[in-house]
Amino acid sequence: MSEPAQMAEMSSADEIAAEADAAIRAGDVPRATALAQAALDRGLEHPLLLNLRAFALERSGHAHQALADLERARELAPRDPFILNALAECLSRLDRQAEAVAAAEAALKINPEYARARYTKGVAYEMLGELSLAERCFQQTVLLEAGFADAHARLAAIASRRSDWDDCRKFADRALLTDPGNSIALFALAAAEIATGALEQAEQRLTTVLDDARMSAHERANAMSLLGDVRDRQGRIAEAFALYEKANLELQSFFAPIFAVPKTESTQALIARLAAYFETAPAWAPPAPLPKAQNDHSAGHVFIVGFPRSGTTLLGQILAAHPRAATVDEKAPLIDAIRDFVDDPSGIERLATLSDAEIVRYREAYWRNVRNFEMHVRDKVFVDKLPLNLLRLPLLGRIFPEAKILLAIRDPRDVVFSCFRRLFAMHQFTYELLTLPGTALSYARAMRLVEVFREKLPLNLLGVRNEDVVEDFDGRVREICDFVGLEWKDSLRGFAEKSRRQQIATPSATQVARGLSREGVGQWRRYAEQLAPVLPLLQPWVEKFGYPPE
Repeated sequence: MSEPAQMAEMSSADEIAAEADAAIRAGDVPRATALAQAALDRGLEHPLLLNLRAFALERSGHAHQALADLERARELAPRDPFILNALAECLSRLDRQAEAVAAAEAALKINPEYARARYTKGVAYEMLGELSLAERCFQQTVLLEAGFADAHARLAAIASRRSDWDDCRKFADRALLTDPGNSIALFALAAAEIATGALEQAEQRLTTVLDDARMSAHERANAMSLLGDVRDRQGRIAEAFALYEKANLELQSFFAPIFAVPKTESTQALIARLAAYFETAPAWAPPAPLPKAQNDHSAGHVFIVGFPRSGTTLLGQILAAHPRAATVDEKAPLIDAIRDFVDDPSGIERLATLSDAEIVRYREAYWRNVRNFEMHVRDKVFVDKLPLNLLRLPLLGRIFPEAKILLAIRDPRDVVFSCFRRLFAMHQFTYELLTLPGTALSYARAMRLVEVFREKLPLNLLGVRNEDVVEDFDGRVREICDFVGLEWKDSLRGFAEKSRRQQIATPSATQVARGLSREGVGQWRRYAEQLAPVLPLLQPWVEKFGYPPE
C-alpha cells in the first residue's frame, strides 16, 4: 500500500503516532518524520508528531520553528520526559541555556535515571561556562549509561581545556569504543595530538571527519579549524588561513537562521546606538558615595573587560591565584541591569537619571546573583571577568562607581586574527566575528565606543597591555595589585598551575594553563598578507596603544 493510501486509512493522530513510533523502533527515522509531517499538514496533533517535526526542523537549521512545535508538544504532554528533554536540547541550540537547564531538570524530576536529560543538562552548563557542573553531569550520565559515547567525549573535551592530555585520551578512547565516528572525541584527540606535535595523526583524524558525509556543518567547521591549526604548525600559512575562513563560512551559514534574523539587534547596531547617545550626551558627573549592598560581603570589587582574545582570561587567572581574591569567569551577575538598561533601547536615558534607591536595588540584585553562583566572597576582593562588559561600562560606572576596572589590551592585529581563527560558543556577538572584515570592524567600533565612554563617564579604569604582563610579570602585576587593593603575593607567579585545576570556559584555557609565553605575541605577522585588507582599519588603534607599525 502506498504511503498516501496508508495515511488515508489512518484517521487519528494516535494511529499515525503509533505507526511513526514503530518506524523509529525499526530505525527508519526518515519515514517516521514523513508520517509526522503529513499528519500535521492535515491538521492532526500529537506530541510525538510535533517532536519528530521539530527534530527535522532543527536538523535543517530552523531551531526557532522547532521550538514552537516543542512548546506545543509540552502543552499536550507536560509530564513527558522525552518532550521535555527535546525542548531542553532546542533551547540550548538557541543559546537559551538557563531555560535549557530548567527543562532538563523537569525531565529528570519525572525520570531521574534518564541519561539523555542528564547529558543535555551538562551541555547547557558547558555552554554557560559552568564546567564543573557540566563535568559532574557527564560523569553521572556515564554512570547511568556506561556506553553513552557523547558524555565520554564531552569529558575528554573538558580535560582538553585544562591541557590534561592523559584524561583527554582516556575519555576519548572510551567514546570511540562505542562510536568510532564520534566527532567530539575525535576533535579532543586531534587537539591533544596538535599540542604534543603529533601532526600527522591529527591530520588523519580530521580528514576522516571531513570525508564523512554524515557530519553536520558545525562538525565540519570544527574539523576545518583544527586542520588549520595543523597547517599553521607546519608553516603552511596560506592553507591554514583558507581553512579558518572556510570553517567560519560553514558556521555563518549554519547559524544564520538564528542570528541573522531582522528582529535581533546586532552587536554593530548596539554599538552604533550607544555611540550615538554618548557622543552627544553631556559628561556624567561623578556620583556621590553609595551605601554598600546588604548582601555585599566583599572587601573590594574589580571588573575585567576587553575585546575577546585581548588577555582577559590571563588577568582573571592571575588574580584568582591571590588568596584574598575570588574570581568569577564568564558569568553575568549584572544580568538584571543589562536587561533593563542595555537590551532595552530606552534604557540608557533612564540609567542616567537613576535614583540612589534604584541603584541600590540593582546592586542588591547583582550580589544576589553572585551568591547564586556559590562564590565565597566574604572579606575578599571580588573579580568579575566578563569581556563583553566592555560594551556596558555605563552600567559599571553608574551602579558600581567605586569598583575598579581593568581594561585588557593586546596588539589589535593579534586580537583580530585570534578572534578570526578561534571558534567561540556562538551568540550574537561572536556570530559577527565569523568574517575577517566583520571582526576588524567590530574591534574598531568597540574601541571607539570605549574612548567615548572614557571621555563621558567617571570610570576608575586601568589599561593593561598583555605584552607588558608577559615581558615584566612582577612589575606589571604589582601595579595591578596596587590598583585593585591587593598586596603582592609570590603565589601570583603560580597562576598557571592553579588554572590547570580550574574549569576555564574560554578558548584561552589551554594557553593560560601553559603559563606565560611569547607564543601569541606578534603572531599576526605570519599572516600579514592575508590580514592586509583590514590593517588600515586597525592602524589607528595600533598607534593608540603604542605598538610598532610593522
